[in-house]
Amino acid sequence: MIDAILPYSVTPFEELIYDNRPDRDIHLSAGTLLALGAHWILMGPASDLGPIDPQFRFPDGSLVAAKDMIAAVDDATEKVQDAPATYPIHAALLSDVSAPMVQQARSELLRTCDLLEEARASNPDRTRAQVASLKKKVRVPLIQRPKTHAAIFNVSDAQRVGLPAVAE
Repeated sequence: MIDAILPYSVTPFEELIYDNRPDRDIHLSAGTLLALGAHWILMGPASDLGPIDPQFRFPDGSLVAAKDMIAAVDDATEKVQDAPATYPIHAALLSDVSAPMVQQARSELLRTCDLLEEARASNPDRTRAQVASLKKKVRVPLIQRPKTHAAIFNVSDAQRVGLPAVAE
């Protein structure tokens, strides 16, 4: 299965992993959050972990990061406050964005640290102290620092923050 994990793909993904034995490897595409709970993460030369940033599917099928949606609305708000006559152009540019979508994006961003901790803690071999330490080390490079979903976090970066990454 090669797809983003969105509401329509959760059930097929769950069916793929449901009967998987704990001693059997799982190979993921775009599965950073899932990989964070792994005992080890095998990464090839072109492998990377992506940022933990909620994505929203727009009516045209494109995915937009929550950070980008919020930044666009905040930028438009500031520009309209400075120059009210620009309202029509900004309203047109943001016509696919609703207030509930922006609030959901804000809520999802606030939840990313909780998701990070849940993923790290899903490995039963980690102590609470290890989970807390890894959460602190990974929060900046995987949540706060990335400016785009294409940000790269390679095997060396993963090892540097204490993730169980292994170069293939």
